[in-house]
Amino acid sequence: MPTDIITLVLVDILRISPSLISRYPLVQDKLLYLILIPHIILFLFLILFAKATVFRIIGGHRAIETVLMLTVYLYIIWSGWYGTFLIPIFVSSFQILLILGVLFFIISMFIKPSTIRGIAGVAQEAGKIIAKKTTGKQKDIEILEKEIEKVNKQIKTLEGDPKLERNPYLQLELQRLKQTKIELESKLRELEG
Repeated sequence: MPTDIITLVLVDILRISPSLISRYPLVQDKLLYLILIPHIILFLFLILFAKATVFRIIGGHRAIETVLMLTVYLYIIWSGWYGTFLIPIFVSSFQILLILGVLFFIISMFIKPSTIRGIAGVAQEAGKIIAKKTTGKQKDIEILEKEIEKVNKQIKTLEGDPKLERNPYLQLELQRLKQTKIELESKLRELEG
Protein backbone atom coordinates (compact mmCIF):
# COMPACT_ATOMS: atom_id res chain seq x y z
CA MET A 1 0.00 0.00 0.00
CA PRO A 2 2.67 2.64 0.86
CA THR A 3 4.50 1.76 -2.35
CA ASP A 4 1.35 2.47 -4.38
CA ILE A 5 0.94 5.88 -2.74
CA ILE A 6 4.59 6.73 -3.35
CA THR A 7 4.31 5.62 -6.98
CA LEU A 8 1.15 7.70 -7.36
CA VAL A 9 2.90 10.78 -5.96
CA LEU A 10 6.12 10.27 -7.94
CA VAL A 11 4.66 9.30 -11.31
CA ASP A 12 1.24 10.97 -11.50
CA ILE A 13 1.69 14.12 -9.42
CA LEU A 14 5.40 14.97 -9.64
CA ARG A 15 5.72 13.44 -13.14
CA ILE A 16 9.02 11.72 -12.48
CA SER A 17 10.04 9.29 -15.19
CA PRO A 18 9.99 5.58 -14.27
CA SER A 19 13.63 5.23 -15.35
CA LEU A 20 14.65 7.81 -12.74
CA ILE A 21 12.48 6.16 -10.10
CA SER A 22 14.11 2.80 -10.81
CA ARG A 23 17.50 4.22 -9.78
CA TYR A 24 16.24 4.35 -6.20
CA PRO A 25 14.90 0.87 -5.28
CA LEU A 26 14.18 1.48 -1.59
CA VAL A 27 11.22 3.55 -0.40
CA GLN A 28 13.53 5.57 1.86
CA ASP A 29 15.78 6.40 -1.10
CA LYS A 30 12.81 7.51 -3.17
CA LEU A 31 11.54 9.75 -0.39
CA LEU A 32 14.98 11.23 0.28
CA TYR A 33 16.37 11.66 -3.24
CA LEU A 34 13.19 12.26 -5.23
CA ILE A 35 11.06 14.26 -2.81
CA LEU A 36 12.84 15.67 0.26
CA ILE A 37 16.18 16.94 -1.09
CA PRO A 38 14.78 18.37 -4.35
CA HIS A 39 11.92 20.07 -2.53
CA ILE A 40 14.24 21.70 0.02
CA ILE A 41 16.36 23.19 -2.76
CA LEU A 42 13.28 24.08 -4.83
CA PHE A 43 11.66 25.88 -1.89
CA LEU A 44 14.88 27.80 -1.15
CA PHE A 45 14.99 28.87 -4.79
CA LEU A 46 11.30 29.82 -4.79
CA ILE A 47 11.70 31.93 -1.64
CA LEU A 48 14.69 33.81 -3.04
CA PHE A 49 13.04 34.20 -6.45
CA ALA A 50 9.77 35.52 -5.02
CA LYS A 51 11.44 37.93 -2.60
CA ALA A 52 13.75 39.36 -5.27
CA THR A 53 11.01 39.65 -7.88
CA VAL A 54 8.35 41.20 -5.66
CA PHE A 55 10.87 43.52 -4.00
CA ARG A 56 11.99 44.89 -7.37
CA ILE A 57 8.45 45.38 -8.63
CA ILE A 58 6.55 46.77 -5.62
CA GLY A 59 9.04 46.90 -2.77
CA GLY A 60 8.01 43.70 -1.03
CA HIS A 61 4.64 42.23 -0.10
CA ARG A 62 4.29 38.93 1.78
CA ALA A 63 0.99 37.79 0.22
CA ILE A 64 2.15 38.44 -3.33
CA GLU A 65 5.42 36.60 -2.61
CA THR A 66 3.42 33.59 -1.39
CA VAL A 67 1.15 33.60 -4.44
CA LEU A 68 4.16 33.89 -6.75
CA MET A 69 5.96 31.01 -4.99
CA LEU A 70 2.89 28.80 -5.23
CA THR A 71 2.32 29.64 -8.89
CA VAL A 72 5.92 28.98 -9.89
CA TYR A 73 5.93 25.74 -7.86
CA LEU A 74 2.78 24.48 -9.57
CA TYR A 75 4.12 25.48 -12.98
CA ILE A 76 7.39 23.61 -12.37
CA ILE A 77 5.50 20.48 -11.30
CA TRP A 78 2.78 20.52 -14.01
CA SER A 79 5.17 21.38 -16.83
CA GLY A 80 7.24 18.32 -16.01
CA TRP A 81 10.45 20.22 -15.29
CA TYR A 82 10.65 18.76 -11.81
CA GLY A 83 10.56 15.14 -12.93
CA THR A 84 12.76 15.46 -16.00
CA PHE A 85 15.81 17.57 -15.39
CA LEU A 86 15.53 19.34 -12.02
CA ILE A 87 15.87 16.27 -9.79
CA PRO A 88 19.33 15.23 -11.08
CA ILE A 89 20.52 18.83 -10.79
CA PHE A 90 19.13 19.20 -7.27
CA VAL A 91 20.54 15.91 -5.99
CA SER A 92 24.04 16.68 -7.28
CA SER A 93 23.91 20.32 -6.13
CA PHE A 94 22.75 19.23 -2.67
CA GLN A 95 26.01 17.35 -2.20
CA ILE A 96 27.96 20.46 -3.15
CA LEU A 97 25.82 22.63 -0.84
CA LEU A 98 26.32 20.17 1.99
CA ILE A 99 30.11 20.24 1.57
CA LEU A 100 30.12 24.06 1.41
CA GLY A 101 27.90 24.24 4.49
CA VAL A 102 30.26 22.02 6.47
CA LEU A 103 33.25 24.12 5.33
CA PHE A 104 31.55 27.38 6.34
CA PHE A 105 30.60 25.85 9.69
CA ILE A 106 34.21 24.81 10.37
CA ILE A 107 35.57 28.18 9.25
CA SER A 108 33.05 30.03 11.45
CA MET A 109 34.34 28.12 14.46
CA PHE A 110 37.80 29.65 14.01
CA ILE A 111 36.97 33.06 12.55
CA LYS A 112 34.46 35.42 14.18
CA PRO A 113 31.52 36.53 12.03
CA SER A 114 32.49 40.20 12.52
CA THR A 115 35.90 39.46 11.02
CA ILE A 116 34.25 37.76 8.06
CA ARG A 117 32.04 40.84 7.55
CA GLY A 118 35.14 43.06 7.64
CA ILE A 119 36.91 40.89 5.09
CA ALA A 120 33.79 40.88 2.93
CA GLY A 121 33.63 44.70 3.11
CA VAL A 122 37.26 45.05 2.04
CA ALA A 123 36.70 42.55 -0.76
CA GLN A 124 33.62 44.46 -1.89
CA GLU A 125 35.52 47.76 -2.04
CA ALA A 126 38.34 46.08 -3.96
CA GLY A 127 35.77 44.63 -6.34
CA LYS A 128 34.29 48.09 -6.96
CA ILE A 129 37.73 49.51 -7.75
CA ILE A 130 38.51 46.64 -10.12
CA ALA A 131 35.09 46.95 -11.77
CA LYS A 132 35.61 50.66 -12.37
CA LYS A 133 38.97 50.06 -13.98
CA THR A 134 37.85 47.14 -16.13
CA THR A 135 34.40 48.22 -17.30
CA GLY A 136 35.41 51.37 -19.07
CA LYS A 137 33.69 53.49 -16.46
CA GLN A 138 37.06 54.92 -15.45
CA LYS A 139 37.70 55.96 -19.04
CA ASP A 140 34.36 57.80 -19.17
CA ILE A 141 35.21 59.52 -15.88
CA GLU A 142 38.57 60.68 -17.24
CA ILE A 143 36.94 62.03 -20.41
CA LEU A 144 34.40 63.98 -18.36
CA GLU A 145 37.13 65.37 -16.09
CA LYS A 146 39.07 66.61 -19.15
CA GLU A 147 35.95 68.25 -20.58
CA ILE A 148 35.28 69.98 -17.25
CA GLU A 149 38.88 71.29 -17.20
CA LYS A 150 38.45 72.59 -20.74
CA VAL A 151 35.18 74.35 -19.86
CA ASN A 152 36.76 75.82 -16.69
CA LYS A 153 39.59 77.32 -18.77
CA GLN A 154 37.06 78.85 -21.18
CA ILE A 155 35.07 80.27 -18.26
CA LYS A 156 38.20 81.84 -16.71
CA THR A 157 39.17 83.30 -20.07
CA LEU A 158 35.75 84.88 -20.54
CA GLU A 159 35.58 86.17 -16.96
CA GLY A 160 38.95 87.84 -17.45
CA ASP A 161 37.88 89.52 -20.68
CA PRO A 162 37.39 93.30 -20.19
CA LYS A 163 34.67 93.37 -22.89
CA LEU A 164 32.44 90.97 -20.90
CA GLU A 165 30.28 93.64 -19.25
CA ARG A 166 29.59 95.46 -22.53
CA ASN A 167 29.06 92.45 -24.79
CA PRO A 168 25.78 90.51 -24.34
CA TYR A 169 27.03 87.74 -26.63
CA LEU A 170 29.97 87.05 -24.27
CA GLN A 171 27.63 87.10 -21.28
CA LEU A 172 25.36 84.51 -22.95
CA GLU A 173 28.39 82.40 -23.84
CA LEU A 174 29.57 82.56 -20.21
CA GLN A 175 26.13 81.42 -18.99
CA ARG A 176 26.12 78.57 -21.53
CA LEU A 177 29.57 77.41 -20.40
CA LYS A 178 28.53 77.50 -16.74
CA GLN A 179 25.43 75.43 -17.56
CA THR A 180 27.59 72.95 -19.51
CA LYS A 181 29.93 72.69 -16.53
CA ILE A 182 26.99 71.91 -14.21
CA GLU A 183 25.72 69.19 -16.57
CA LEU A 184 29.17 67.64 -16.93
CA GLU A 185 29.69 67.62 -13.16
CA SER A 186 26.29 65.98 -12.72
CA LYS A 187 27.22 63.22 -15.19
CA LEU A 188 30.54 62.77 -13.40
CA ARG A 189 28.81 62.35 -10.03
CA GLU A 190 26.48 59.74 -11.53
CA LEU A 191 29.41 57.76 -12.90
CA GLU A 192 31.37 57.96 -9.67
CA GLY A 193 28.37 57.13 -7.47
